[in-house]
Amino acid sequence: MAVDRITQRPKGFGFVTYKSDVEAQKALKAMNGRCRARRKDTYTYMELDEVREELATHVL
Repeated sequence: MAVDRITQRPKGFGFVTYKSDVEAQKALKAMNGRCRARRKDTYTYMELDEVREELATHVL
């Protein structure tokens, strides 16, 4: 999970990689909508270049 450098609090997102698209889709299907800490989690599939763009928007 990504953490804010100043407050050390989680930013609310993280990244995971898989060896294949099949494994990634299987994980998305299994985990999307599950409750953790009384909140429903949402998972999204992103290509590597999209991940880089997302990270760039969250850097202090």
